[in-house]
Amino acid sequence: MRRLGSVQRKMTCVFVTEVTEEPSRKRDGQQFQVAATETVHPIALEANVGCALATEKLDGTCCYVTEYKGRPYLWARLDRKPNKQAEKRFRKYQQSHRTFKGFKWNVEEDFKAVPETWIPAHGVRHHGGLPVPDEHGHIPGWVPVESDSRQYCWHAAVVDYEAGAALLLRPGAGDPDVLEIASVPLEELLEQTLELIGTNINGNPYGLGSRKRPVHYLVSHGSLPIPDPPPVDFQQLRSWFQQRPAGGVEGIVWHCQDGTLVKVHRHHLGLPWPCGGTQLGGRAVLVQVDGVVEEYDSSRDLFTCFCRLNRRRFPRLQDVRLDPGDVRLDRGDVRLVRGDVRLDRGDVRLDRGDVRLDPGDVRLDPGDVRLDRGDVRLDRGDVPLDPGDVRLDRGDVHLDRGDVRLDRGDGTPPAGFHKRW
Repeated sequence: MRRLGSVQRKMTCVFVTEVTEEPSRKRDGQQFQVAATETVHPIALEANVGCALATEKLDGTCCYVTEYKGRPYLWARLDRKPNKQAEKRFRKYQQSHRTFKGFKWNVEEDFKAVPETWIPAHGVRHHGGLPVPDEHGHIPGWVPVESDSRQYCWHAAVVDYEAGAALLLRPGAGDPDVLEIASVPLEELLEQTLELIGTNINGNPYGLGSRKRPVHYLVSHGSLPIPDPPPVDFQQLRSWFQQRPAGGVEGIVWHCQDGTLVKVHRHHLGLPWPCGGTQLGGRAVLVQVDGVVEEYDSSRDLFTCFCRLNRRRFPRLQDVRLDPGDVRLDRGDVRLVRGDVRLDRGDVRLDRGDVRLDPGDVRLDPGDVRLDRGDVRLDRGDVPLDPGDVRLDRGDVHLDRGDVRLDRGDGTPPAGFHKRW
């Protein structure tokens, strides 16, 4: 497969867009809406979008793999944005002129500070040795993700720099219809852009993982082709998103032969997102994470967890969860030696029916069970006895005065009973 375009900057919509005076369906608090017209954008026509590869647009955050400290590193997207005063000037200019063209930026003073390790994205124009903001007033760029980063902890969870690996979600090698969760060498991803998706990214539209045990994956841009994509026509695209199972996606990105990237988002067409059951979350997936569990430091490490699930297949991607109880064990999977498990009073609570035993499942030696007064309480009918179930020898039962009381109706005592007692 040919190398697809790298997503370094914001992509152009495949249709010419217009701004309408209504609240945005995509961004809360934005009082205008960017909507697509039915006119195909000249950039898309010039790049021959009709022959482009249509791929799924993912709802996550953009990442980049390039070298840092002499080895492949994951970088997080960080756009350099204007400060409050410059932002107000820019928005005021846009409202009065209905365009951003002609606005003058002072890059050294108008923009917020960024880390020293920040680099501008490829394709960003420079003037006088300084990067020039795009039409949105941003300067796209990247910062390296350290393994102990708090700000980018979910990015850090999908890479292991010691092993030089990344946790990748991709189409399966044997069956492209089945996804594959794999540990991939970072070297293989050099100079690629990817999307980070998962539990704590953009509201988790794909239903991945859980709050207690979050799950995240990297997905290479352009790696999920759209099956039988619709033609680039406004009405046909809108119908496809609404009616076809494959239309349960955030949008489409077209990778043109000359490297041009154009997109369409459901919001461009006036359609909601998220849209209930997503196409990605409903796809079958196979775990292919080989490795030695002991190599990892933490039992909660994503690589460790997926090593334990290696070769397992799940009917849907959203069924892959790492919560306690999600791993089912068959007879003989766990072997315990005396002393391996120690339980204190109250550690295990069982309800009626939680444990089912067959004959011979429990074997007790003399002295294995010790009961104190009151440990066992029986209600009427708890122990059904048949004739002959209990045999008593002389001296087995000792009764003190008052231990047995008989009322009339329980059995009339024979004459002289009290005297013999």
